[in-house]
Amino acid sequence: MINYANNDVIVAPDGSWLDFGIEPIIYRVYTTGVHGSITASPNSGYTGTEVALSNTPDSGYVFSSYTYTGTGASLSGNLLTIGTSDVHVVGNFEEYVDPYNPLKLPPNTVRVRTKDGYPPNNPNHYETATRVSGTADEYDVYRSGTSFEDLLSSCSNVTAVLGANTTGITNMSHMLGSCYSLTSVPLFDTSSVTDMSIMFGGCTLLASVPLYDTSNVTNMHAMFTGCSALTTVPLFNTSKVTDMSSMFSYECTSLTTVPLFDTSNVTNMSSMFSNCTSLTTVPLFNTSKVTNMSTMFTICTSLTAIPLFDTSSVTNMQAMFNQCYKVESGALALYQQASSQATPPTSHYSTFYLCGRDTTTGSAELAQIPSDWK
Repeated sequence: MINYANNDVIVAPDGSWLDFGIEPIIYRVYTTGVHGSITASPNSGYTGTEVALSNTPDSGYVFSSYTYTGTGASLSGNLLTIGTSDVHVVGNFEEYVDPYNPLKLPPNTVRVRTKDGYPPNNPNHYETATRVSGTADEYDVYRSGTSFEDLLSSCSNVTAVLGANTTGITNMSHMLGSCYSLTSVPLFDTSSVTDMSIMFGGCTLLASVPLYDTSNVTNMHAMFTGCSALTTVPLFNTSKVTDMSSMFSYECTSLTTVPLFDTSNVTNMSSMFSNCTSLTTVPLFNTSKVTNMSTMFTICTSLTAIPLFDTSSVTNMQAMFNQCYKVESGALALYQQASSQATPPTSHYSTFYLCGRDTTTGSAELAQIPSDWK
């Protein structure tokens, strides 16, 4: 629709335009950006003209939003529609915040908070710990190189990791292991990490962790062992992981479920969930390459069903479901499959010891399994 100089729209009774020789008004689109620039294409037009907006942030900034003023104008995404006046568009930009390093820490540095105001209390595991200026209980811990192995292990006075610059770090084994007072951790840059074994082992107050980039990790042995407050875990990328032994073992007593991890390359699942007494179900993991499943679910006293795992490569199933009292189904089928495969497991002592004892159907299945498997 076109406005004329007298702001009247002139149409014939049949809806067509009447031409009285009055020129339509062309309105301008003015653009402004701070810490970046914006462009409008076209930068002028009649009422109803659609204008595409684009933006280019300055270095260190990201685009946030557009705001505009103009009678009758409208904006949908980056498409502006001209109204009945000139339009002034402002591009809003904000400083880029690295999600992996929002505190802008220097390389190889981790910032922590302690509960007593003293430095992290295991000085043998880092090179320097410097109090952060203006704080009473925050410290920057620095170590050169690409390994953070044991960086803060057994630092019982550390309550929180506030931020870190871990770009290029390849080893986080036992990085925070046995930090008994630790309650929270941030998102680290873990894109280069290959080893996360025992990374949080023994962190008894840690209830959750972020979704780390684990695309290059091969070792998750005992990663969360003893994390008794852990309730859930994210669906990590575990496509390269070969070792998940003891990953949630020994006192992960608050864990009720786990995601369906990619376990296509895992060979060792021994004790993976041992003593996870609140675990009720487990997914049907890909276990085609697993050779060791010993004590995988031992003393999982709330487990109710056993999936029919692929046991074709397994050599050791010893005590796999030892004392899983509430299992109602699955034990018999797994025994029948494993015992009849081309190469049965050579070690299967106590695989189903007392498995299903407290359920009617589980007890019936258990009775059909030979004594050398239970």
